Amino acid sequence: MLKVNDLKKFCLASDDRLAEPISDDDFTYATDGHIAIRIKRINEITKKKSINNFPDLSLKPWHEGKWVKMPKYQCPTLETCPVCGGARFIKKCPECNGEEEIIFSNAYNDYECECQTCGGEGDIPGGKDDLLCDWCEGKGKTYTENCPFVIIHDDTRLNIRLLDKIKNLPDIQLFFPASEGVVNIKFEGGVGILMMMRHCEDW
Repeated sequence: MLKVNDLKKFCLASDDRLAEPISDDDFTYATDGHIAIRIKRINEITKKKSINNFPDLSLKPWHEGKWVKMPKYQCPTLETCPVCGGARFIKKCPECNGEEEIIFSNAYNDYECECQTCGGEGDIPGGKDDLLCDWCEGKGKTYTENCPFVIIHDDTRLNIRLLDKIKNLPDIQLFFPASEGVVNIKFEGGVGILMMMRHCEDW
């Protein structure tokens, strides 16, 4: 049975709606917008599900296919995270206030330029009291490729960052072929969906 801390790695700290696991009726959910999982309700998680168009995880795949075990895949090289600089935490840039640009004004004109403090990212490396970096998921390192993926089972393209999140779920299995842009997953004590990969801009 997954615990609260296990679920938090499927959440998105930078979005208040997705920052913590949520509960509804008999189940507890966690999602970062790319993966959504559902397990039997954990009573200590009392935050209510209030997300519009939350995916329906109660249905089994309606189309023909089969469940397969987690595929093996080759991981690209890891490098220092370009967003947090290896600090694992980030905070809003104090110069641009997270806006990524600086605006200058005088009597003649207004000017906009990329913030040099954060390099146009809006965030700078933080400390343990700040937010975990979403890009590297608080690890301080990330893949050298901007959008690493593997192609598995009938040419389904999946993001390695997402596979890394689910690979240690107990008895994890994936359903193929995928349908409508998602791969159904099941594991001991729960179910979920995994978004298929289309373009790097989607990640």
